[in-house]
Amino acid sequence: MTNHRAPTSAAPAQVDIGERLSRPLAQSHEHAIDEPPYRRLRIFTSDPVQSRVEGRTAVAYVPFEPLTIVETDATGRAPSVCGSLFELCMVDADNRALDPPRLDDTHQLLQDGYAPSESNPRFLAQMVYAVASQVHAAFRRALGREPGWSFSAGQASARLKLFPLGTTEENAWYDPAAGELRFGYFERPETGW
Repeated sequence: MTNHRAPTSAAPAQVDIGERLSRPLAQSHEHAIDEPPYRRLRIFTSDPVQSRVEGRTAVAYVPFEPLTIVETDATGRAPSVCGSLFELCMVDADNRALDPPRLDDTHQLLQDGYAPSESNPRFLAQMVYAVASQVHAAFRRALGREPGWSFSAGQASARLKLFPLGTTEENAWYDPAAGELRFGYFERPETGW
C-alpha cells in the first residue's frame, strides 16, 4: 500500500541568517610543498617560578605558516606579527610598543625560537602564539573543520588578536567585542616580571 501526500500550497518558512554566519572566517594556512609541516617553538610547561631542574620547558610543534611583521605605522598601530589565524599585538598594558618576535628568522628557526625567559617579551609572545596555534589545531582536528571566532562582524580582520602582555593583572580574558585575547603579566618579588 502506497501512502501519497497531497501537495501543500504553504509558502516556505523565512530563515534569517545571523551576522556571525555572514562574516569572513579565518582559514588556516594551506601548506606549500616546499614548506615544513611544523615550526618548533620552546614554551614553559608549568609555572616559571617552579624549579629549573624539574624540566619546566618543552618544544611545541606548531603548524607552520609564514608570518608577517607589521611595524608601528603613522596611524599608531602597534607592531604585530600576523599569521592567517592570529595577530600577535606587541604592545604592553601601558601601550608601549615592544619588539616583535622574528619567528621566521633563520637563526630563530634553527634554535626552536627564543630561549625560555620570564622577562623577554619576545619569548612570551612566542609562547602565546605556540599555545594558541596548538589549541586551534587540536579543535580543528577534533571538529573536522575550521572553528570560527565569536567576535563581531565589524572587525577589520578575521584574525584573533593576541596580547601577550595585555594587562598587569594576574589573569587573562577574551573580549568578544574587540576580538582580543589578553594575557596578564605581573611582578613577583622573587623573580621579577
